[in-house]
Amino acid sequence: MSSTNPSSTYKLSGKFDPKSLLLLLTASSTISAILGIIYGIALYYMPYQKYAMSLTIAVGIALGLATLYLASFTQIRNRMIVTLSIIPASLITFYFASVSNTFALSDYQTLSILPHDLFNEMKYYVENGAWVIQSKHTDSKTEGKGAYLIFVWSGELITLIITGIIMFRMLFQNVVYCEHCKAWVKKAYEYGPFITSTPPATIKQQIESGDYSFTNDLTLAEEILGDIEKPENNQYIFNIDIKQCDTCSNLHLLKMKSFKRYDPDGQAFFNTKTHIKNNIITADQLDNVLEAFNEFKATPINLIL
Repeated sequence: MSSTNPSSTYKLSGKFDPKSLLLLLTASSTISAILGIIYGIALYYMPYQKYAMSLTIAVGIALGLATLYLASFTQIRNRMIVTLSIIPASLITFYFASVSNTFALSDYQTLSILPHDLFNEMKYYVENGAWVIQSKHTDSKTEGKGAYLIFVWSGELITLIITGIIMFRMLFQNVVYCEHCKAWVKKAYEYGPFITSTPPATIKQQIESGDYSFTNDLTLAEEILGDIEKPENNQYIFNIDIKQCDTCSNLHLLKMKSFKRYDPDGQAFFNTKTHIKNNIITADQLDNVLEAFNEFKATPINLIL
């Protein structure tokens, strides 16, 4: 990938090897099956419905994390392909969760693995009730069955898919792949938070033109009890991320993010958009950036978990 055009923004190439896709689906299916078995048995021992939904969300998050690891390992740089792979992974998780859950409901006597057998087993519980809702404050219990039970199962499956996709998309946006040396960029360095009176649009224009005079107007903000100190009205707070390929040093990216400022009455913060997102810069511009920020402390960031 060329890094000679400083105005271009890095995007995933979209490339993937069919063998890598097959490996992704195979590994994802295996992990999903194991996760589903654990999930189904855990659901059986959940006393309250709201805790069961929390467990479902946690499993969806685990699916998203697992997909991120697998996509990074198999070097698939097509976000849509990997996102769609979460759907079959969720279906497999739900299927094996149903297998283990019905197995637990039968007091571990009847194991229905084949689709036809599992369908009949779940149909039995739909007709006779299987979801037990126990009151938190009393000993009363209510069995869910029929349409209600189907609604619960449908909600679990939809939650798995949506949570997995959201988790993956949130994390994968920071993943960068260097096409030059075929390696993942695993680390970045964050500078800031800075306080400045220079408007975001001006800083963006200066960076893209190789002008870093805005650094003369920067003050490093201090963190007070976990919160960043609030600047005066008409001042801004922002961070800058620098990413560089550790293997070949041919890919350099700059991200200007998290702009915040006071509203016109000076009472509260509000966020503005990320003004520079993974902007490709040349090696010379990287040197200029690092020289401009050498007096400020850099914080290492792991881009791939």
